[in-house]
Amino acid sequence: MWSLPIPFPFRSLEEKLHVDSAVITLGRIAFMGTERISHAAMSNLLALLAISAVHKAAAVRKQGTTSSEHWDGVSAASYAKGKDHLEQSLRRESHNVPPPKYKEQLMALSAMLSFAILSDCQEQARAYLLDSERLLRLRGLTKRVFSRKARLLHHIYTWNRILGESTFVLRDYSKDPSLTARSAEASHARSNPFRSNPDIHLDDFLQLDVSSNNPELKNHRDHDGILNNVHIEESRGDSQPMYRELYGVSETWLSLVSQTTRLANFVDKLKASKGPQDPGMMDALENAKLRLEERIWKLVALHDPPPPLGPHGPNLEGSEEHPRAYMVHALNLGLVIFFYRRIRESNPRLLQPYVSSIVQALKDFAASCKALHLEGPGSPWPAFMAGCEAIAPQDRDYLHRWMDEALTLTGFLRFRTIKQCMEEIYRFNGLFGILTGIMGCNPGREFGLVANYLTAHSGVVGT
Repeated sequence: MWSLPIPFPFRSLEEKLHVDSAVITLGRIAFMGTERISHAAMSNLLALLAISAVHKAAAVRKQGTTSSEHWDGVSAASYAKGKDHLEQSLRRESHNVPPPKYKEQLMALSAMLSFAILSDCQEQARAYLLDSERLLRLRGLTKRVFSRKARLLHHIYTWNRILGESTFVLRDYSKDPSLTARSAEASHARSNPFRSNPDIHLDDFLQLDVSSNNPELKNHRDHDGILNNVHIEESRGDSQPMYRELYGVSETWLSLVSQTTRLANFVDKLKASKGPQDPGMMDALENAKLRLEERIWKLVALHDPPPPLGPHGPNLEGSEEHPRAYMVHALNLGLVIFFYRRIRESNPRLLQPYVSSIVQALKDFAASCKALHLEGPGSPWPAFMAGCEAIAPQDRDYLHRWMDEALTLTGFLRFRTIKQCMEEIYRFNGLFGILTGIMGCNPGREFGLVANYLTAHSGVVGT
């Protein structure tokens, strides 16, 4: 039913968290009716039913025996009702005394966000992200101690936010406040950490702290870092294994994606500003690029490329680590491509070896999953990064087929949108003879909204 970047042979923590809550809600409905069930709990249940119905519709279409119209209708109706319950919870229940459970509301937002992402409801997905951040700021970050369940939900939100922002690359910075205004706003926010901010923008979460001394993303470990960064710092002691349990990848990788996005956004905003650039800031900016580049290559060096499958390849019997190794390799190389295109603006021709290596890693990942009877398709993030930069026809063809197969397997429309974005890049390149890659799909058309299709929920576990 659920989706993960790397498939597990058992129910993931994320799936278990939401499904267990939905089962409890069903039990309460059976014994007590719906009157005493919170709107948030109902929203979580209905969102999971909507996702499951999408899977069922895809399975029916794949069999080709009956129409999927019934299950498509179930999915749409469940999502509409879930959306209504979520609105009731956020607008009305939140004013009750006592208010609804924080974890129930955040879980409902997470489930509804998942459906919106997977079904390519872009505007609604962005709205759920904003609502999640607002809930975190108003109710989550005021807490001094988080339960494990709350930390899991915080990590799920962080993953969705960072992976989403990493692909939102087209912005109109002329509509943004000046760098000086942004700096003043950030300073005011630090002096009022618990204030309600009705004007939270999606990009605020991954903006650099603007400083003439060090424009690089700061790794705050202090109290202010906890309060002003929704990427929860409070639980760093166990965040590495928690991310590994949730998604099969390390927090280090996620942090580097976040740092690359922040730095790239800051560079883009500097370029959009018309005034003269401070030489000291530009030197510090270049140093920040060098330091981030070194961190990325250190991470890549920690993971030796797994041996390719074949007659002399690894013995896969009974080992779930092999699929993970291939996908982690693809994710790491995707990060390399992401850095050199967003930060260094390298010519895509220089990145073709990484594109081909990602294609091979995805092939080996699929073969190892099949050998271990695990369902894919895995994360589309490295496939998208490679697909946007691919030049060789065989690489493009494989990545197109990868998206088609993912759509057939899952029924999630966002795979179709990702493929359309890649094709738009190819058309633009062919029309103007320019290799644009992930830096932009079509002038005047914000294909950067591919953000919402490339978050954590990218594979399939179970049906």
